[in-house]
Amino acid sequence: MSLIIGLFESNKYYDPFGCITVYFDDSITPNKEGKYSLPFSKGFDSYYLPSVDRVMSYLGLPSSPTTIFPSVSLMTGNVLPIKKTTLYAIFKEGVGKRSFGAFIHWLASSGYPFLTILRNKRLLDRSGKATENFSNAGGWLGFLAGYEMARRRAAEKELPEFRRLASYLRLRLAIDEEWMAKANMLIKSGDLNKKDLMGLWREQRLAWNAESNISEKYLDHYEALLKASTQKNSIDNLLLEPGVNAAISMHLDFYLGAIAAFDVGYIELMNQSGAEEKVRQGIIIQVIQKKEKDSTVKTYFHAMLDVLLEKLNQKSSESVSEKQLSRCILLNEKKLNSDSTLEEKQWSKYKSWRKGVKPSMHQITHFVDRAVELIGLEHSYPLQIYFSFAKLLDTLQSEITEQLLPCGSQQSDRNLEEVSQKIAKAIAKYTDYYHQESHRMIQTEK
Repeated sequence: MSLIIGLFESNKYYDPFGCITVYFDDSITPNKEGKYSLPFSKGFDSYYLPSVDRVMSYLGLPSSPTTIFPSVSLMTGNVLPIKKTTLYAIFKEGVGKRSFGAFIHWLASSGYPFLTILRNKRLLDRSGKATENFSNAGGWLGFLAGYEMARRRAAEKELPEFRRLASYLRLRLAIDEEWMAKANMLIKSGDLNKKDLMGLWREQRLAWNAESNISEKYLDHYEALLKASTQKNSIDNLLLEPGVNAAISMHLDFYLGAIAAFDVGYIELMNQSGAEEKVRQGIIIQVIQKKEKDSTVKTYFHAMLDVLLEKLNQKSSESVSEKQLSRCILLNEKKLNSDSTLEEKQWSKYKSWRKGVKPSMHQITHFVDRAVELIGLEHSYPLQIYFSFAKLLDTLQSEITEQLLPCGSQQSDRNLEEVSQKIAKAIAKYTDYYHQESHRMIQTEK
């Protein structure tokens, strides 16, 4: 649903789908070149509320028009009537009326809620206002509207494993929406200069206070670092160290909170489903602890592979080895060299995953599906989600490392290790997020 972000790039927006059913409506006007197009924005940089497309890309999910709509086509079996280059052009320079009409007709017949959501005037108005105020809430509003439609279509089921995550996102986006609106109002009235970083920070700090796991002490450290960075003097190391630690935690805060919300929601579902054994601990805690305690485990994805192997062996009457597990990896046998067997290639691929090579969502899905078949289980999608979370943590670690140690800088192994330890320490605070969400669950049950 990140498409909705891009509908409001200018201060004056319009609803291009307002009069469309299953045909192209003449009320949509071409641009000055006579082409028909739809704008698309990648959202805004934000620690507090990252954009939908950024989060989706981190999870390995479709995050742009050229990946979203082909995925919809694949899932629904409804073949896109236009080429990929034409699809790309729709969100750039524009296309002719015939191609645009074919795309709109396909959207309407795809069975996905794009058009229904985009006809919701109240949602459009709120999304548009949020995006005008440079808040990523606009994109998340569309995402959550899609979730609500999926929930209603699922035979009126609650989709309880996602309920807590949806609540978390609603709260976070509402706060971001509110503070960004206030900041922009102050800027327009002249009471706040948009170049005044400290003034903007004082407004944003209210959002961090309202909903985050960042302590007042860390917010103070970040504020001190920000203040020092606005001055011409060099930053004192006494400010730099705690300020960087605070910035790392703030970068991770949204993601750790979202993972905890899903984790607790899924455990709640499992414990209510009549399972023989109560689930006592979330999988991501196990992943983080495994990486912390075992120096040979270099990535969170590697740790997740080990956790999966342990769970398979707990359920299986026969021992499952890593090599057996590697045979669940999907490879194109036609592209294999004759000097190696399929099993050898699968084992090589498995080892590369442990070292940090990130598989695609398609590879993860196939791998987990086949892995659970080893022990006769049917449902694999929760494990697919947890593998995506592990992949997300590795991606965040890489991104933060690059920010602290840019390419081309004098990186020593010692500096790299120090940065890695700082990030790992911040990720290890996930247990606080998990326990806070668990406490929130208990409170709502009273």
